Amino acid sequence: MGQLERIVRLSPETLHELIKVHEQMLDDFSGLRDEIIKRTEIEVPKFDFTDGMPWKVAQDEVPAEELLQWKRPKKLTALKEIDKILKALGKGLSKYAELLNEGEHEEAALEKAAFYAEGVLEAYGVELEGVSDILRTLEELLGKIAKK
Repeated sequence: MGQLERIVRLSPETLHELIKVHEQMLDDFSGLRDEIIKRTEIEVPKFDFTDGMPWKVAQDEVPAEELLQWKRPKKLTALKEIDKILKALGKGLSKYAELLNEGEHEEAALEKAAFYAEGVLEAYGVELEGVSDILRTLEELLGKIAKK
């Protein structure tokens, strides 16, 4: 019974998100995994690789800078859709401002505006899977601009 107390139970949603993180790490660092397999001639299981990488950094066995040199450059799959994405974001921001000005609570206005922008993207025929990379890049860019 003592061993069972240490088991962490994950909801299906949390497990799905964790799997997505591991898949992204595998995609980002596939060149490093391939190089390790080539040099050692040992097939490194995917999860062992993605689980071991952060652990090696956390234990100061591998400097993060060294690991990041292997990260594959980001590809923005929805780049051709950038104008439509920016238009949808503009409409979402306008909807957010409109809702706030009507007295809507900030959190509710934000959720409604995000849902509205998602609907606009779908109406424009933009694949939502590729949009997340563009939005993360935009978030990074805006963060850097905001710091200046």
